[in-house]
Amino acid sequence: MHLFLSNREPWNATYTNEEGQAIYKTSTPWRSLGKRVIIDRITHNSTNVELKDHLAEVQYNLFTSSRIKYGGEDWSTSRYFRNTEGQGALGSGKIFTAPDGKRYIWKMGIRVPELVMGDGSNRRVASYHRRRYNDPQPTSLEILPEGEHMVDLILVTFVYVEKIRKDRENQGRSMPEGLAG
Repeated sequence: MHLFLSNREPWNATYTNEEGQAIYKTSTPWRSLGKRVIIDRITHNSTNVELKDHLAEVQYNLFTSSRIKYGGEDWSTSRYFRNTEGQGALGSGKIFTAPDGKRYIWKMGIRVPELVMGDGSNRRVASYHRRRYNDPQPTSLEILPEGEHMVDLILVTFVYVEKIRKDRENQGRSMPEGLAG
């Protein structure tokens, strides 16, 4: 399954399926001490009118742990995610346990995050494909059959980790040579 993004900012995009039908919408109203991302699931009624159903909210905080509100829960990201051991290209990956009882790891990557099984097999579950300059392929989030039972959760955690990864990438670019990671 591919979810195609309307632009390169996963936290402020419409996600469509292969048929071009909107499935999710993310929006980012600004706040003074952080950023909040609202994630809505898009459904259609019998007359094909688009309806929004609030799915989740990600609150990025500057001085305290960020928060994710999803599925009737309010998670502190410092408690829901654990960092992987060692340092990757842009810092450690993020480990979490899904409602299916399995562990998953968002590997941060240099350009894009990738979700893999946390059972040691490193089987890919989801990948972000960022559109390159002059590339006809649109930006997309690919979810493999291994993750199709939890598409909503993959999308919510993806929005969270990609914003963190992108902020780290931008921070590294703004540092004088020799000081970046």
